[in-house]
Amino acid sequence: MKIFKEMLWHVILLTVSVLFVLAVRAIDRSFPVLKDFEVTSRQITDVSVIIEGKVNKVRDCKLLEINAFTSEGRKLAINFLDRPIGENQGTRPVGIQFWGPGGIVPPEQYEHQYIHNTLL
Repeated sequence: MKIFKEMLWHVILLTVSVLFVLAVRAIDRSFPVLKDFEVTSRQITDVSVIIEGKVNKVRDCKLLEINAFTSEGRKLAINFLDRPIGENQGTRPVGIQFWGPGGIVPPEQYEHQYIHNTLL
């Protein structure tokens, strides 16, 4: 009986630990990092759309990746024009701040009119 109680205690402890980890992850994903993401400036060039804007970063995070996609789900290249391509973009402080300029480069087969109507 003593072994059964010890095993039951370990199972309960393991279950509570797993549930705690899952709850922390769910809570973390429930609260967005960015709010009020706004594009304030757009400029269409021959090869990209250059955008700038304002965002409210409401909590700290580690920047892993920034992506942009077409309506068909195709990934677009993003170039930050204030830093060399490939340089670590780092993280930003919490609060309201301006971002950009950044260039979104569409796939080659998209026409200028499609870029204007879809990305803006």
